[in-house]
Amino acid sequence: MLVRRNDLFIRHECGEATIPQIAVWRADSYAREYEQIFGALPDLLQVPRSGGPVTDREAASAWSGLTDAQREDVTRVFVNIGKAIAAYERRIEFGASRFDKYVNAVTTGQSDPNILTDNEIAGLRLFIGRANCTQCHSGPLPTSNEFHNTGVPPRPQLAIDHGRLTGATAVLSDEFNCRSQWSDTRARCSELEFIVTGEHTLDRAHKVPSLRNVAERAPYMDAGQFATLAEVLDHYNRAPAAPTGHSELRRLRLKPVELRQLEAFLRTLSGPVALANLLLPAARNDRDCRSRRSRHRNRRARARHQRSSARPACSRRLGFCRRASSATSSEDFA
Repeated sequence: MLVRRNDLFIRHECGEATIPQIAVWRADSYAREYEQIFGALPDLLQVPRSGGPVTDREAASAWSGLTDAQREDVTRVFVNIGKAIAAYERRIEFGASRFDKYVNAVTTGQSDPNILTDNEIAGLRLFIGRANCTQCHSGPLPTSNEFHNTGVPPRPQLAIDHGRLTGATAVLSDEFNCRSQWSDTRARCSELEFIVTGEHTLDRAHKVPSLRNVAERAPYMDAGQFATLAEVLDHYNRAPAAPTGHSELRRLRLKPVELRQLEAFLRTLSGPVALANLLLPAARNDRDCRSRRSRHRNRRARARHQRSSARPACSRRLGFCRRASSATSSEDFA
C-alpha cells in the first residue's frame, strides 16, 4: 500500500482508497489479529468509506460530516495499521550475501577464492578506496542513515523535491510525528528535539539508503531518475552540479573498466530475504476484490428494497445517506 503525502489517498490491491476505506477493509480482513494487539475495534459500519481529510471536495465533505469521535476512531485504526506495517518491515531481514560469506571466510582465516571473482574483489577495493563510497555507505547495511545532496537531477515531469530542507520542517508539524497523541514514544522523541531545520545545506539532501540487495531495487535515487546501477555510478563518477543547493560529490575519474568492477561488487551484496513466520494470510487479489464489491452491491440492493418506503434522501455523490440524526445505516457499507 502507498500513502501519497499530499492528499493521504492510499493505493492498495483493490485500487485507490481513502483512509476510512482502508480502516474498514483492514478491520474486516484482520479483525482478530488487530484486536489481539490493539484491543477492541471501534464500530466503523456507520463511517462513509468515501470520506477523508483530503483535497478532494466530496471526500473532504464526507469527512467533515463525521463526529469528532468517529474521526478519532478511523484515525486510530489507520495509525495502528501503519504501526503494524512498520513493525513488520523492521523484522524483514536480509540473508547472507556472497559478500557476507567472503567477509566471514577472510575473518576466520578460511579464505575461499571461489566466493568472489577477481573483478568483484577489485570493485571492493575501489568501494573502500578511491571511489570513496564508505563516506556514506558503511556498517552492516551499509548506510550512514544521514542526509546528503549528491547532485541528482530532478525528473522533468515532477516539481523539484527540496528533500530534507522542506521535510525537516514538515515533520515538526506532522499529525503523526513522535510528539503526537498517536505516538508510543512521546517521552523519547530525540529525533525532533535535535532536528536541524532551515539550513541551506539541507536543500536536496536525501537519506542515504542501504545497499543490501541494491541490484534488485531499480530504479534508483529519490524519484527513480536512474534506471540502472551503471547510470548511478556514471553520475557519481561525473559529479555534476546540483539543480539546487550544493552537491557534496567530487569527480572520481574512474575508468570504464573500474566502474564495471564497482558494479560487479555491488551485485555481491544481494542475498535472500528472510520472511519466515512473518506473513499473515495473503491479501485478497483483484478477483477477490471484485467479488467482494459485487457482494456488497447485492447486499446494499436488498437493503434498499427493504427500506424503500422509509429511506431518506441520499447523496450519491458522497456515497452515503445522512439522516436528520446524522446516523447512517450499516447496510449501506456492509
